[in-house]
Amino acid sequence: MRARRADGRPAIVAVPDATPLPAAPEPGPRFGTAYFGVRDLDLAAADLEQIAGEGFSWVLFPFTHDDATWEQRTFGALVAAARTLGLETAISPWGGKHFGGEGVETDLPVSEWLERARSTGADVLHVDEPKLRQLTLEQLIDMWGDDERLWLTMQPDRAAELGRAVVDRVAVLGTDAYDGDVAERVAATTAFASATGRLDLAWVQAYRIAAGDEPMVGDAVSAMAELAPLVGVWAWKGSTGRGALRSDDPNAVQAEVARAIAKVRLTEAA
Repeated sequence: MRARRADGRPAIVAVPDATPLPAAPEPGPRFGTAYFGVRDLDLAAADLEQIAGEGFSWVLFPFTHDDATWEQRTFGALVAAARTLGLETAISPWGGKHFGGEGVETDLPVSEWLERARSTGADVLHVDEPKLRQLTLEQLIDMWGDDERLWLTMQPDRAAELGRAVVDRVAVLGTDAYDGDVAERVAATTAFASATGRLDLAWVQAYRIAAGDEPMVGDAVSAMAELAPLVGVWAWKGSTGRGALRSDDPNAVQAEVARAIAKVRLTEAA
């Protein structure tokens, strides 16, 4: 049973050195979402419970320099809580000069950033839109040292940058087509798959969604579910946890995402 506080709200309990969950076979695509911006563990527990309840199989935690400096314990607790709910966990160095995202840069070396990410106990490392300066992507993969626990997302227009040595090594290769209408995003994602020879993960934009455009997010979820075995939503509840990325109506965005996932599952069951 899920641990709860005296007031009935779900509680997060840190599990040191938790053993990763074995991959459970699932029919159809496995949905996941990025989750960030919440440091109150009681609130995070309720969100993670809702994430699991809406049919997501995995959750990704963006991990900035600031997080790596001050929030390692918090992220360890988030990872443990997600695991108790049956969610696979990914940790994703985010922002700065080396990766995609809005996180600020400090003087933290990449090697230390990775080690602090590893210390959270997450099941996999997610490398997001790398823009490495003094390292090659292969050197970064070597630094992590565990190809079977490494996911890589690259923008569609950067597929040519990925050599076979990288494409063949990572456990999961994905892309994030965020430009144009749904048909254009499908075309960009398909082109990425053709250029690299594989597509394991397709991301759906759920940040900075203008009021009235929420149905497009649901349509994109459904469309990407036809293309890749893993479908990621960036991010949970219209990216409400990051002010500059927050959608106009975060709850409306999440309602469309949940509706799309439920529709995909209903179609599979038919």
